[in-house]
Amino acid sequence: MGLKSLKILKKGLKTLQNEVKAKKEHLQAQLAAQKPISSEVEAWLDQDGNLVDFVAVVDTLETASDYERGLIELDVQQQGLIRKLREAAGDLAKTVEKKQKHTACSYWTFTLGTEPKAKDTAKVKAKQAPVFIKKEVATLKQQIEILDWHNANEKNQSKTAKHFAPLYPNLVIKQPLISAWVKEEVKW
Repeated sequence: MGLKSLKILKKGLKTLQNEVKAKKEHLQAQLAAQKPISSEVEAWLDQDGNLVDFVAVVDTLETASDYERGLIELDVQQQGLIRKLREAAGDLAKTVEKKQKHTACSYWTFTLGTEPKAKDTAKVKAKQAPVFIKKEVATLKQQIEILDWHNANEKNQSKTAKHFAPLYPNLVIKQPLISAWVKEEVKW
């Protein structure tokens, strides 16, 4: 199962690399003609056009002693990258069909391609975490929730960041962000 899944991820990576290459060639032609590029295109180059994280995830799984164990050790953001690779490879449509048939087993059909025993499905559902898609700015409600937890739990900024990073992966919460919020907490 691991080799087949790894081939699918490599196929998705190759597809993404070809798409990005085509767009970059177009942009280089535009720059050669001395036409300016928009800030949206610059943002694309820094985010979606940058495939370094995708390559790193594939390399991590490729060098792991066991594919399934390598998947389990990936963080939420890296699991989101795997989903994008599978979408690019055209493999996700099959997964969606399985997911509709076995909603309680969706984590396993997507991640490992196998279904767990019935007693394990409750554990799987409880462990599912949100997947990183795009960086967002925290709402005031989220900031207050995080700072309330911070103040109630030892006022340790790193611990607070580690606690909320999996809960809000799109906020990309790290200690410096918590520090900035603590400084501005009086304003709220």
